[in-house]
Amino acid sequence: HDFRKTSAALFERQGDFKKARTQYATLGDRRSVARMDLSLNDWAHLEKSSVESGAPEGKYWRTLAVWRQKHYQEASPLLNDLAADTQVPADQSGHAKFLLAQLSLERFRSIQMKSAEDQQALLDKVKAFQALAAELDGLIKTGAGKWPIAGLYLLGQAHYDLGRFIADSPLPAGLSEEDKKTYIGELNKQASSYRGEADKVFIKCITAAQENDVFTRYVDGCRSRGQKVIREEDDLVKAQAKSSGAEPP
Repeated sequence: HDFRKTSAALFERQGDFKKARTQYATLGDRRSVARMDLSLNDWAHLEKSSVESGAPEGKYWRTLAVWRQKHYQEASPLLNDLAADTQVPADQSGHAKFLLAQLSLERFRSIQMKSAEDQQALLDKVKAFQALAAELDGLIKTGAGKWPIAGLYLLGQAHYDLGRFIADSPLPAGLSEEDKKTYIGELNKQASSYRGEADKVFIKCITAAQENDVFTRYVDGCRSRGQKVIREEDDLVKAQAKSSGAEPP
């Protein structure tokens, strides 16, 4: 028993998580089996092993496993539950809040005007922006760790996207050249105010990162001033490419 325990720990230290998982399974160490599934990015197995683990992190691991298999509809209620749970560590609830906000940002980005007469799309866009800003405000106020700072990146992106949406709005039909110039000028004026707000948020993000020694790809996104779109799955793909399944994400 002691030999197998030592052997499992050795495999884990060497980064051979598959062999470590096998050894932990023979020992009946279900928590460590789930940890190895996490380290291997084996989300299908983790969805099951997280429940069997009885670990305090089990709920977080299961939610992550469902999300990373792209089962977003199934993941949403799990994320909501995790985000509202005051008993879990702030990093776990913060991650859940961030992923929910990311889904909201993607829905917000998908709203586009079909024509200048499409006022409903404009109303929907503004409403979605206000709801997203309130949602992100809740995350940002929770502290200065990785996820609140990542929340500032999303808030900056939301301002930037609303500015782009306004600047790219379709022109009404039948305008004279002079009226077109006036209309475009007014659109650009409104758009630049949102881009200005985006810049302020991105600067706040960079400052918070420097003050708290938090350097992630989201901070790189803030430095790009809206030019870089960073998604949580992109971080994961990068980790998988680097490790080929040999290092935890």
